[in-house]
Amino acid sequence: MPAKKKANAKPLAGAALVKEVCRRIRVARSYWDAHNNRACR
Repeated sequence: MPAKKKANAKPLAGAALVKEVCRRIRVARSYWDAHNNRACR
């Protein structure tokens, strides 16, 4: 099942962009640590 995508009216910029990127990295790292490697490909 594909991930849900929020329809953002405007692209992220500045602090919001940094926060979102950090969040995605954290999520990917948690998948990696759980050996859920298929989600990382």
